[in-house]
Amino acid sequence: MKEIALLLDKSGSMLSLQKTTVKAVNNFICEQKSIHPKQRLSLIQFNEKQSWTYEHQKLNEIQSFGIKDYQPSGLTAIYDTLGAVIKKYENKGSEVTIALLTDGFENASQKFTAEKIRKKIKQLEKKKKWKFIYLSADASTFLDAEILGISKKNTAQIEASEKGIPIAFSLISKKLREV
Repeated sequence: MKEIALLLDKSGSMLSLQKTTVKAVNNFICEQKSIHPKQRLSLIQFNEKQSWTYEHQKLNEIQSFGIKDYQPSGLTAIYDTLGAVIKKYENKGSEVTIALLTDGFENASQKFTAEKIRKKIKQLEKKKKWKFIYLSADASTFLDAEILGISKKNTAQIEASEKGIPIAFSLISKKLREV
């Protein structure tokens, strides 16, 4: 694996989990640093827009993620976020694993549809050996992932809670070891 793109929901519904999420992100980065210090990570936060907190940075060069870096608000544009990240990486030669963590469901995308994303995911998995991991607290997690073409083995329903968010990041770490 050459690059991890972590897509982190920062919609308004995540506000009550702000501190928990920040701590879980830092723990995830520390764990990944200890395994692959030169591995590259991009952290893309999303609501109806995307913001790149870290872009193609070596794990051993990443500074701590703080409360000021994570300010949840707005809606959830999953398709637009996946589309933007795919578009940014698809012409680079690197192998990418995209891990998406959300507490809800798509409700704000305007540029990309599920069908467009599904086609891209299938193409990238086949031709470039990309991997996609989908974690969501929504009741329709597995259906949402299936609509996007993400395999059940790389999908998990999580709990949006102080206990559930750290478990979700542990699941991402576990899935990264499997891919």
